[in-house]
Amino acid sequence: METKAAHGLKVISTSAPVRDHQESSPITAAQQSLLPLRSDRTAIFVSLPDVDHHEFVSLLKSSAPAVVVELRKIPRFDFGPLNRGSIFDLFREQGDIYLDLGQSQESDQHLFASRVEEKLQFHIKQHRPIVFLTSSAQNPPSLAQAIYRLLRQSGEGWEIYEMPHHHREPMTGIA
Repeated sequence: METKAAHGLKVISTSAPVRDHQESSPITAAQQSLLPLRSDRTAIFVSLPDVDHHEFVSLLKSSAPAVVVELRKIPRFDFGPLNRGSIFDLFREQGDIYLDLGQSQESDQHLFASRVEEKLQFHIKQHRPIVFLTSSAQNPPSLAQAIYRLLRQSGEGWEIYEMPHHHREPMTGIA
């Protein structure tokens, strides 16, 4: 199932029906659209710096991920008023674990996706969302596709989102 959700989130796959949220003020609407992201089995692929800094911080606060998985080879958080220090302060405040796997990427995206899955085994048991940080300039779409495929094959009913919603179709047609 694939649906465009409010505020740039695109539902890639879900085991539950997609709920539309009534629009109100921008802050309330953003919070409402992110509330479903607290599902036990939610994976959110965030392309940085394609996401506005307000949306990124709102996503992190609303989803309260167990782990933030860095897939970019060269991670940067200096967009808008943000910087590395402010983001890591937010991670600490929320108890998020930052797992930098971007430096260990290989040319075989499926092998790398398997390594990501292996590293996430402990964090998946925490039943909190997982955020994957990607970059359209640094990560090929096949990387997200490979991780998405592994999540789907786990049989655990993952809800998978992409932020922002891109007009390309990187994860469609994957069973």
